[in-house]
Amino acid sequence: MNDSIAYPFEPRSSSRWMAEMHKQLLRGKQVLLHGNVEDLHLLNGSVTLGKDEITTRRFLTWYFTQRKFPVVAHFDIVDGVVLASPEMRADLERARAASADRGRRSTEVRAQPSPETGQSQQVVRRTGLAPGPQRSLAQGGGPSAVSPAHAGAANPPAPSLQPLTNDLSTLTEPDRALPEIRRAVRQAEVGCAFIIHFSDKLLSDSQRQSEKELPRLILLKKLIQEAELIDRPPLVDQRNALIIVAGQLGGVPTWLYQDNPLLALIHATRPRREERAHALRSQISRFFGGDVLHKTAAEPVVQELADLTDGLMVHDLDAIRRTSRLHKISLGEVAPKKLVDLYKYGQQEDPWLALDEGKISTARERLTRRVIGQDASINALVDMLRSAKVGLSFAGGSKASRPKGVFFFVGPTGVGKTELAKALAALIFGKDENDDSAFYRFDMSEYSEEHAAEKLIGSPPGYVGYNEGGQLTNRVMERPFSLLLFDEIEKANGKIMDKFLQILEDGRLTDSKGQTADFSQTCIIFTSNIGSESMSFWPERSAEPGTVDDASLPDRDRVTSHYKEAVREFITLPATPSRRGLGRPELLNRIGDENILVFDILRQGSIRLICEKFLSLLTESAREQLGLVLEFPDGQIPAMIERVMTANAEEFKMGGRRVRTLMEDKLLKKLTGYIFERGLYQRGEGAGPTLIIRPTSDYSSIEIEER
Repeated sequence: MNDSIAYPFEPRSSSRWMAEMHKQLLRGKQVLLHGNVEDLHLLNGSVTLGKDEITTRRFLTWYFTQRKFPVVAHFDIVDGVVLASPEMRADLERARAASADRGRRSTEVRAQPSPETGQSQQVVRRTGLAPGPQRSLAQGGGPSAVSPAHAGAANPPAPSLQPLTNDLSTLTEPDRALPEIRRAVRQAEVGCAFIIHFSDKLLSDSQRQSEKELPRLILLKKLIQEAELIDRPPLVDQRNALIIVAGQLGGVPTWLYQDNPLLALIHATRPRREERAHALRSQISRFFGGDVLHKTAAEPVVQELADLTDGLMVHDLDAIRRTSRLHKISLGEVAPKKLVDLYKYGQQEDPWLALDEGKISTARERLTRRVIGQDASINALVDMLRSAKVGLSFAGGSKASRPKGVFFFVGPTGVGKTELAKALAALIFGKDENDDSAFYRFDMSEYSEEHAAEKLIGSPPGYVGYNEGGQLTNRVMERPFSLLLFDEIEKANGKIMDKFLQILEDGRLTDSKGQTADFSQTCIIFTSNIGSESMSFWPERSAEPGTVDDASLPDRDRVTSHYKEAVREFITLPATPSRRGLGRPELLNRIGDENILVFDILRQGSIRLICEKFLSLLTESAREQLGLVLEFPDGQIPAMIERVMTANAEEFKMGGRRVRTLMEDKLLKKLTGYIFERGLYQRGEGAGPTLIIRPTSDYSSIEIEER
């Protein structure tokens, strides 16, 4: 901060955009203020001015009044022109009169012989910015219109100035109000500051203007160009000020501000951490129980709240204060995080912190029941659940706003990547181990086109689907405690990854309607088969031609090294005609190399375990739904499936998913046909029969014995 600049406020404890606006005005520029303009703002360490909240409008009124501008006025298309105080009306009329008088003196017309012809010609000498005699809007025509009766006169008389209507609020039409604002700022005797609100709504389309709207846009630019330097103290050499306020910069034509040396573009950002701390500190006594907090006890609460509210607006901070009073939550008794969670998510209990020691101690067993043969990946997840219990971020960072967990599951098809994600969602968020309602899968093959990012955050205004919002942002706003699976991420368009960079770093994403989704309570998992197509070493040897056994497969370390290297190359290297790639090494940094979990290939020993899992589920289903008892003696069905799988390397490469489809084909279809033909599905009273199921002697099918 340049200490040589005199500010009418304390810049270090005020919203950052205020200091930038002040500097630009001192440099003689006008300001287009956009972004977080609907929020409350911080001024001298407080969000109130007296008893009033500091809105953009109130601050600008206070600011220009502090700088001794005789006229401070606001304009919008609903309220018209509104002066900061009624006493300014006389100064506004003086400004208009000075502008009219300047118009009379701005053109001197005299007869002067032409050096070439000796004939008399009109010579115009400009002494001001106005091009000639002016007429008010009340007289009809534009600000520089000249009546036809005087068009050819040597000294056309300046028409008399018409007084403004008594009720300035009737000047709601931009085509009526902007010429009067222009009249006031193009004179030097009375300092005027005009603030034009909702400027992004002045035109129906920022890219295309109708014949009626184009003059309005040009008039707005003339306001910027023609504002005069003031020649009266205390504002000598300061320019009449124009502040153009826009919520959405996209609603303002770029022609107005691009390469415009007279207009400074200033973004009012959401409050940064130090601003939130100032705002909270000024309001902490108004929280429930805050009035009895000792100053030394209040400051740690303020700092924790400032950390927890990253990305929120000042209005949100006030809403959190009101939430504490509404639910009688005392910050002296309850952790600030519970209050913030109640405001943001509608619940006080954090499922991540609610993980009890019992659930964590049995997590490995619960996950292994659903996913077989992936012990290394399961162990990594259990280790990170322990970190969540003690409040550490899965991402390894200190920012509370980042997602709780970020993983990259990679490995061959059918080895349990999606199933493990579902199991993890049930473990963290579910009511029981089969409740995976918090799990949501995005098929990234549907996002292969360049414009596909619109599906995630919603279509831009004016396009089909705008009102529906984004698929990703909607999901997170509806269910902030979720596990999000982005399946086959290598099939997504590279530009989609820019959205993920923002999510992984900031923990939030804004949709096309300006609503912000908070990802700080989510777990994000990317899955990929990248590297499978280049795994030429599998199988590398076998006991018999055409068969696969564990001895013919590469060991776990070799599989891990192969897939991790494939992921690193895919993320960091750009795409070529022969290679897929993202060319975004920063994404690898966000995920973390330790969070790339490689799923092992299917091994012979896992086939029987997978079969036994499915047989157990089938037995339970038959008993509960049909009252039937199923028996599978001596592990014969798993042996049959293993025989088929290991006889063909291509079958084996399909992984655990192929085990399931084989069981459906060779066991389930025939079993359901048997039950249907004998009417065993029509349950009566009492227990049903027992069905003993074995493979045929050639292992091609099954035979069923009923007793």
